[in-house]
Amino acid sequence: MADLLRIGATALSTYRSALNAVGENVANSQTPGYSRRIVSLAEVGTGLNGARSASASVQFNGVSVESIQRNWQERLARTAWDSGSRLGAAAVKQTWLQAIETRLNEESAAIGASLSAVFAGADRLAANPGDRTLRVQWLGRIDSLTASFRQTHAGLRDVEQGIGDALAYSVDRANAALVQLGSINSALKVAPHGSALRASLEDARDGQINALTEELDADIVLGPQGEVSARHGSAVMIDAAGARTLRTINHSDGTRAVAAINAADIVDITPAAGKIAGHLAADATAKSQLSAINNLALSVASRFNSWSAAGINQSGVSGSPLFQGADAASLTALITNPDQLAFARAGQAANANLQALSASRGSWALEEGWTGISTLAASQSAAASVEHGAADTLHQSNLSALDSVTGVDLDQEAAELLRLQLAYNAAARIVRVAQETINEVIQIL
Repeated sequence: MADLLRIGATALSTYRSALNAVGENVANSQTPGYSRRIVSLAEVGTGLNGARSASASVQFNGVSVESIQRNWQERLARTAWDSGSRLGAAAVKQTWLQAIETRLNEESAAIGASLSAVFAGADRLAANPGDRTLRVQWLGRIDSLTASFRQTHAGLRDVEQGIGDALAYSVDRANAALVQLGSINSALKVAPHGSALRASLEDARDGQINALTEELDADIVLGPQGEVSARHGSAVMIDAAGARTLRTINHSDGTRAVAAINAADIVDITPAAGKIAGHLAADATAKSQLSAINNLALSVASRFNSWSAAGINQSGVSGSPLFQGADAASLTALITNPDQLAFARAGQAANANLQALSASRGSWALEEGWTGISTLAASQSAAASVEHGAADTLHQSNLSALDSVTGVDLDQEAAELLRLQLAYNAAARIVRVAQETINEVIQIL
């Protein structure tokens, strides 16, 4: 009779644990990163010496929870980690390249339109070079051109600063994930295999791997205890010795990089995917566009200053420089008096220098230079959008494949819940029958 009670008691305890696992599945059906729990049951037998055993036995003695495992596949998870890294890079590049394109083409700072307005104003002045009103208007267009360069430069600088801040944030997120993985590694080494605790730790581990690989394409290795080691090329980020620290490096030439720091050991990281890779690529693009804008500004200043020096003003004095500045940010107009504009040439007509300006418009290719800058930005932005769309589609497909294994099907859980409830009720009935039988025996005695 004691054996009957023992069978019922073990069954009640076991099915209670199984019901708890089903309840956890249902409660976390919408929790990101949660993997469905599978409860494995095993017979408990009594050996020849009377000891309880879950192995082959002489006599059945109840049931117990053998293990609680996650329904998870490493291959599918790795595929999702990889596509998540690619999506992270693509999303970041799309955001920043669109921002660069927007800043270059802001209506209030349209360099191309301002350049065209300067040449168009010169063409009007060629018909009436002595018109003071037209001269004043032309100086205004020169001022507008310098303002366009300064505003565009400032806008690109803002984008560059934003990229730097976002890069620092991504590095902080990667460091936070590495620290959490270090703690999880320690806990996994002592967590019993097949326990609910280990399953929860493995879910937490996968969540931090997701966070890490979203920031950069780390090479992930899972050890025999489920512990994580990660590296990128020769740079170790986490291993049995613990987590390293990632840091943003600002080089003297203005470029940025990321390195893994371990005491005095500094190893550069050049990620090909992940948000950090996207930030670094966008930063290089922003710097390239800034350089192009600066070069165009210097070319504008050089061309117009040389043109002005070739002419004479209304007093017969050689023309003064129109512009000064070391880059687009410092480009300013020097002439404020319309009488000082050198529209004539010695011994020639009063509009000879203006005519020379119109003739030089095509060979100077200043407007074409601007068109090349804006067209490149537009093509880069469009390519980034296409890349992001493809990366997002691939990642969603990989997530769906993983979710088909790890996800919770509420209909399946409802059927499992019903089955386990019936088993639990049967175990309770066994205990009641044993108690009633014992009571009747006692009454007989």
